[in-house]
Order: sequence, then C-alpha cells, then structure tokens
Amino acid sequence: MLLVTLVIPFGFQWAGLHGLDATLPGARVVQWPGLALLAVLTGMGCWAMLKLKRTNPWFIGALLVSLLLTACGFTLSALPQWMTNAAQLVIGISLGVRFSRGFVHMAPRWLGSVALATLGMIALCAGFAWSLAQFAGLHWATLLLGTSPGGIAEMAITAKVLQLGVPVVTAFHVTRLAAVLLLAEPMYRRIYEKRLAAQAESSPAE
Repeated sequence: MLLVTLVIPFGFQWAGLHGLDATLPGARVVQWPGLALLAVLTGMGCWAMLKLKRTNPWFIGALLVSLLLTACGFTLSALPQWMTNAAQLVIGISLGVRFSRGFVHMAPRWLGSVALATLGMIALCAGFAWSLAQFAGLHWATLLLGTSPGGIAEMAITAKVLQLGVPVVTAFHVTRLAAVLLLAEPMYRRIYEKRLAAQAESSPAE
C-alpha cells in the first residue's frame, strides 16, 4: 500500500499527468440535512445486511444504498473534508497496528519480496491500463488508478487530487472490492468443501 501510494501519485505528478478529468464533478457543497439523511439511509442498509448475515455488512450495506441513490440521480450532500481525512487516518492506523517492530526486523526478505511483487504488479497494471485505453476511450492514467493494486480510498483520493476521473476510478475499485467480498467466501466453500468431501470418501473407513 505504501509503495502504491508513493510511486503512482508522485510519478503522475512528475510526468504532468493531472487535470485530465472529463467527467462531471460530484457534489462539492456539504448540506447538513442531506448528510444526516444519507447517514440514516446508509445505516439502514448496514442494518439490512446484518439481518441477512452478509459478509462485511457495514461496508456492503452503505455501499449499496449509496450506489442506488447515485444511480437514481439523488445527490444529498458532499462529505466534509475533515470527515474524509479522519476516515483515512483511521484506515491507516488500523493497518499500521497490525505490524510490530519485531516483525519488521524479523522479515526483511519477506518485505523485499513484497516490494518487488508490488512494483511488478504496478508495471503489469500500467500495461493493462494502456491496452484497455485503446478501446475504452479513456486516458490510461485514469485506468491505471482504476486497476492498480491500491485500496479504493487511496486511489479515489489520488484521482480527486490529480483530477483523473474520480467516478471511473471509484467504479473500478468498488466493482473489484464488491466482487471479492461477495464471491470469495462462496467460491472458497464450493472448492474446499468438495475437496474435503472427496478426501473423506477416498480415505479408508476406520
């Protein structure tokens, strides 16, 4: 995550790849009644996902409600900048506390391999973004942000700062994340339960 958020934004800034956003801007004015209504509606979406016992209900519920509102053309309010900054800070803290100083000292080879793999993934994503840009009619820099291995928050904020197609970048990452969250568990159960059942059948009965 650190490499992605350092290499791509600074590389784009150095190369002058910014201000290429041809999409319509989103909401920019904070409307407190609309923001309160948005909080209530997304909270109801989270509650529904909890009742349905879906994976990541707090994320999926709020996301689905926001997507439906946006698709129907309702713009209730923009998010205050301090709220976005606070959320990004909390995300960073939640990631950082998972690593101890001892772990960093004990795993230099692993960290080196992860760094090389991340740089390789960035290069592959750049090639894929350039190829996709030939058919999609979008700038490859926007598509790179949309297909990069970074998180949705980091890449959306990068797109916003550099004006590189925020809606497109967000849509790419939301689709990928929703697919992972919704499909990973069923696929895991389908594959490994069948494998375990086959092993149980092939093993001799005691």
